[in-house]
Amino acid sequence: MALEIFSKETEAPQFQSTPARGVFPFRQLRNPAKEVFEKLSLKLTELALPGIGHAEQYLFHLYSRNRRPNTLELNYTSIRFFLEFLKANGITCMETDALSRNNNFKSLRKTGFVTYSSPEC
Repeated sequence: MALEIFSKETEAPQFQSTPARGVFPFRQLRNPAKEVFEKLSLKLTELALPGIGHAEQYLFHLYSRNRRPNTLELNYTSIRFFLEFLKANGITCMETDALSRNNNFKSLRKTGFVTYSSPEC
């Protein structure tokens, strides 16, 4: 009996190999900026405001420049308030001629906010 116990104790322990953690993990990393951009893009399409295409292009520009998700949300809020203001004042599309006809928005054209006609109008 003593031999059996001794022989079991001297056996080499078997270790389970774990996969090496390399530089490139196999799981896909979460991209919070992309998630926020997609959420805000869906919100924009649900709204019936003038210039939504321009706003979406601007948000995509911010996303492509690797801006933080909070920056995207803050810019979305400001843009949405501005587009709601335009709609409340009778602007139905972001066309340069439509804005220049209205005396209240001549300064927008001078500042370069609206520089060309959108295909929506």
